[in-house]
Amino acid sequence: MLLFELIQAINMGVDVSTEPISKLMCLLPVRNGGHILRRYFDSVRTFCSGVIALDDGSTDDTRSVLAAEGMVKALLINQPRPSYRGWNDSTNRQRLLDACEDFSPQWVIWIDADEIIPATDIPLLRRFLDTEANPALAYGFEVLRMIGDENHYDKNKLWGYRMFAYRQGYTLPRRTLHFEPVPVQIDRCAWKRTRLRIAHFGSLTATMRRARYAKYREADPNRQWQSSYSELLDKPGHIWDLCPLAEGTKIVIE
Repeated sequence: MLLFELIQAINMGVDVSTEPISKLMCLLPVRNGGHILRRYFDSVRTFCSGVIALDDGSTDDTRSVLAAEGMVKALLINQPRPSYRGWNDSTNRQRLLDACEDFSPQWVIWIDADEIIPATDIPLLRRFLDTEANPALAYGFEVLRMIGDENHYDKNKLWGYRMFAYRQGYTLPRRTLHFEPVPVQIDRCAWKRTRLRIAHFGSLTATMRRARYAKYREADPNRQWQSSYSELLDKPGHIWDLCPLAEGTKIVIE
């Protein structure tokens, strides 16, 4: 838990337990993320019972970092490649989902290497899974574009559907890039937005925004999967503090 968030949580009387949520498995596809995985694991170890990871052809130390991490219960490998050309997010995520069969988790959640769940949201996630979450539904998290540091963001109001109860035989959409990683067996009417948040750090600085733009142009040079990537270069707008959600916030947005 980040010190800033820990102080906020304590001041608000929030439970800051770091015990993992039993049977919640985190699925992680990553390429060349060795330099950011420490932050990632410092977060997910506080709420997941384990991580299934896939190294998608990294040329840095990602594979060795994953192999040395005790949270990683299974590590899948793609052969190293020199660029993001050939990135098939659907195939990677399907392999990760299939690998869950050996662990029989009750729930799975997708948290990417450049993301965390804010520490003050984790007690709410625990409570939600214990008391309210419906295994017939898929749940969306509000994705925040973090700017400058780990406590501020500009863009929000984008929901990524990342959590659902695991069932053997689930299949993901067959789309190379830019899709919601929700099994096709869960009908779209069963997707529910929540107030829970994901902090996304991939656009923290101008340099990182340019690198992210270059990554997607490399992976999708003909814009087959998205018509434009120019929004990835957007300069920061109004900056908001990342604050804990109000006490008593209803998690599911009706």
